[in-house]
Amino acid sequence: MVSTIAPLQPRPYGANRSADHAVKKPSHSHAHDMTTVLIGPKQAKFKVNKKLLCASSSFFRQQLEDAARSNGNKSVSLWLPSESPAMFGLFVEWLHSRRTFRNFLDDAIHAAYDSSHQAAQDFHWALVHLHLFASHLSIYYLQDLAMDAVQDLYLRCDWDVPPSLIAYLYTKCEPLQSVRLRRWAVAMVAFSLATGGSGSNLMFHPEDAHDEEADPMRFQPLLDTLPEFAMDYTMHLRKLRASRLDIRLKNPQLRIPANKLRNDERSFGFRECSFHSHRAAVGQRRCPHEHELVSPDSVTSTFDSLSSEADELERLSAPARRLKPMAEQPSYPSSWEDDIEQALGHVRSISSTR
Repeated sequence: MVSTIAPLQPRPYGANRSADHAVKKPSHSHAHDMTTVLIGPKQAKFKVNKKLLCASSSFFRQQLEDAARSNGNKSVSLWLPSESPAMFGLFVEWLHSRRTFRNFLDDAIHAAYDSSHQAAQDFHWALVHLHLFASHLSIYYLQDLAMDAVQDLYLRCDWDVPPSLIAYLYTKCEPLQSVRLRRWAVAMVAFSLATGGSGSNLMFHPEDAHDEEADPMRFQPLLDTLPEFAMDYTMHLRKLRASRLDIRLKNPQLRIPANKLRNDERSFGFRECSFHSHRAAVGQRRCPHEHELVSPDSVTSTFDSLSSEADELERLSAPARRLKPMAEQPSYPSSWEDDIEQALGHVRSISSTR
């Protein structure tokens, strides 16, 4: 008999839906070492190494321990009804293959780009939700890997941030969990407006469509109706001016692999850890993840990372494994469009009262 638990209440960022996708368990794992995690309302089934899952987050450890006490020797399944199978598929890949996960993401970015524009957009949302999921569970190493991958995907596809993503981050996401994505997105908007939006048109919603003449105005409704976004945007511009940096040259897509930069490097890109959870603490030192050896038994969250992320919130407003065949990858749903529609609906409803 399987005991099903719904441990997470629906969160603002976790409303995606998808068809079932089964993940094969690692060949080195035995059946008694595995637990089942059901994802989404259709309960997509994932077999996950129980020891690794408990080590990744105190949340999972507590849920499994509580379930074991309640159900005795009965098998236990955890159910996360508000999460996306595509996102959780990436999480399981990281959980079982941490040392090669960065290479896995690189392969996935290239595969999505080569496949189709839709595949790249779908993978974009899987990464965004992976970042938010990891942030919610205080898995900062994974959170930062996802942030790096988002930047790399935007650079590979030469995308500008669309208004619908800003609306989503500021109306559907919790401020603390989304602070890194917000900060990066604000920098992207500032760069896009300063350069006239020279990147490709990333369109999640019809309102994202734009031409060169209309581009400078396409974020104005959001600046008018989302005070936190307007405050973050203004603060970002002030910091650049105070540093005497040309906003037209400083591209948030460019992640320079160092934190101690020469003057010319500071002018064109962002530090390696600019959008990492440890940015406030690392300064100009090397990224803590650079030589990090991840132990399967270690819990990846740290109080230092949590503290630095809270500090950032105060300053803002609120051998590599090849990618599996595309057919075996989690299919990301199109229902994230519902979240975008709701986010833009929120903005439109505010605009109508002005």
